[in-house]
Amino acid sequence: ELTMHSSAPVHRIAALALLCLHFESASAQEAAESLFVSAGQGTSATHAPFDRMCKEDVGIAACHWLKCCDFVPEHVEVLQERVVSLWKLAALCISVEPKKLSIFFAKDLPDPHRRLDWYKRRDWRSKHDETASIAAVTGCDGEKWIASMKTTLQEILNSGVRGLVDSPYPYLLDDIFEMHPHERIKLIMTDRDPLTWAERRREGHPVVPLCREPVGEVGRLGSILGCVQNAVREPSV
Repeated sequence: ELTMHSSAPVHRIAALALLCLHFESASAQEAAESLFVSAGQGTSATHAPFDRMCKEDVGIAACHWLKCCDFVPEHVEVLQERVVSLWKLAALCISVEPKKLSIFFAKDLPDPHRRLDWYKRRDWRSKHDETASIAAVTGCDGEKWIASMKTTLQEILNSGVRGLVDSPYPYLLDDIFEMHPHERIKLIMTDRDPLTWAERRREGHPVVPLCREPVGEVGRLGSILGCVQNAVREPSV
């Protein structure tokens, strides 16, 4: 396990230096067989491990939110977009009316509750437009969503990608460990001063799905699949 701290630029530099040493010390065979998973929450220097993996001298095929390394095959980019789309769909099913989902995903619009100027600084358009197809297949049906997320996660784990960074992977760790050989998983833990993290997270990412009840030992944020599975099992009122 590699821990990276981020609260100021100097810490980002130190973390990146440590990450460089870690990757450079790994043999080619170890790098080819390992799955590097960033277990830290977003807004905790998650770009640092992703950027390093994508460097030519490292060459670890990795994905971070809606972006993958330039040398990652297109079919892996599609799978990554599906995982992110399912994650966004879970948030939408909690926060907006289902009848609005088709409009939201068809146009890939930003959250209407956020300021427009915030979105102008970011590219929220999906390269392969997976959001519309995902919403059409699962909607807010919990069982369909679970099946689709499990299938897509297994496919990306089998795709040859070797680095999974940023949301939603910190919320899928239990399932990754169930689907992939434990001895091949290398966790990269990024962290940050809690108050600084909370302030920045609120500014940039104010909507995060949170389970009503803890899921096993991983709490209310640790397993989005476990959260939905518990909700599906609950008797209707």
